[in-house]
Amino acid sequence: MVDLKSILRQHPKCLSSRASFKAVLMDTYPDEKRTVNILTIMFECGLVQKIKSKSVLEDNDFRAMLLQLENDYGIISKYSGESIRIWADALGVAVQARSEQPSSPVTHEPIIHKPIIDSAVIEGCKSDYETEVLKSGTLKITRFIGFDEKEITIPNQLGGKAITVVGESAFAKCTGIEKVMIQEGITTIENGAFFGCESLKTVLLPTTLKWLGNKPKMSTPTYSWQSPTEMAHDGVFEGTAIRSIDLPIGLTFLGKKAFQSCQHLTHIDLPNGIKMIPESCFSGCSALKTIALPDNLSAIRAFAFSNAGLEQIDIPPSCGEIESKAFNGCEHLSQILLHEGLTKIGDSAFENCKGLCAITIPKSVTEIGKQVFDITGWYQPYDRRYNGWSTREKSKDLIISCYAGSYGLYYARTEGYQIKNAAK
Repeated sequence: MVDLKSILRQHPKCLSSRASFKAVLMDTYPDEKRTVNILTIMFECGLVQKIKSKSVLEDNDFRAMLLQLENDYGIISKYSGESIRIWADALGVAVQARSEQPSSPVTHEPIIHKPIIDSAVIEGCKSDYETEVLKSGTLKITRFIGFDEKEITIPNQLGGKAITVVGESAFAKCTGIEKVMIQEGITTIENGAFFGCESLKTVLLPTTLKWLGNKPKMSTPTYSWQSPTEMAHDGVFEGTAIRSIDLPIGLTFLGKKAFQSCQHLTHIDLPNGIKMIPESCFSGCSALKTIALPDNLSAIRAFAFSNAGLEQIDIPPSCGEIESKAFNGCEHLSQILLHEGLTKIGDSAFENCKGLCAITIPKSVTEIGKQVFDITGWYQPYDRRYNGWSTREKSKDLIISCYAGSYGLYYARTEGYQIKNAAK
């Protein structure tokens, strides 16, 4: 449990900004990422001021806050209720709520988020950008034609017209840029916008951002069987030197390969508006040790975390499907928490996860693909005239916990894994 009262007593200046507040919490409670995120959201959206203005938090107030957090941020009451109580205790406000469930008839005022960067109108220089006019009358930056600087500010206005979109590959291969500040009002950053900006370490995103990448066309397959290295380079921040990034809580979409090969990225929190981790989104992120997944996540697509540096992961109960090779090559992954609600695990989903010694397969799982937990290698013969061949074997150390009568038990027994009764 986060002791917020002690935090505020020891660090009274941490409430000066969202960034400083979250930084103090993360330093003190690195394993409480979900709670830290919710407490930060409440601080940012104004709920803390509502709590502070009351001497007693009654049932109607409590349920209205639950509803607000559920409707605006997709946070289920199980987690939001606990965070409301933490804030109330820290502020010395008594809680007299009888229910942890939101009441649907309760309404609330729209929330105005405090921008993390300058929200003023920033006029760009026409000689630096090529643009096109969208149907809405706003502008899309299609190409940056200025000179690279270590720090650049992407404006929200050009020639008196608002800029709302940073287009595909607009800043691709601008290798001299180290820091980017994207102004409020921009809602979309398209595929490959910063691909190959190999010196880019810091990105400040606007709170107005909704789309990070392009939504695939209906005719496009969900994923291909190409390896990540064979596919086109179209991730928004693919191949950059980003170490950390704050995604705005209003973000609702991540495009495929958004952070592919960001080899310096160590941690990231995904907002609850994200419903799906797309294809190859974090593949090749070798330094990525931890990630906080959204509470409402529905699926993890192919290659999503392949060859990432993850050490542990907690996949939320809302996730129904883990696609093929989603965690393939995560050699440091030693702890995977799967929950009831998961129904499908795709081919080679956890292949070459050499550090994995135990896993529990929920009763809800009804489909498990081929070679899910296999360990593969490559044998090179002494005679170099031959190309060699691949080797494949079952993980000898893996123990699968499962339930009587479940598909997990059938799978583990058929594949010859060690079995443990998950009910004991």
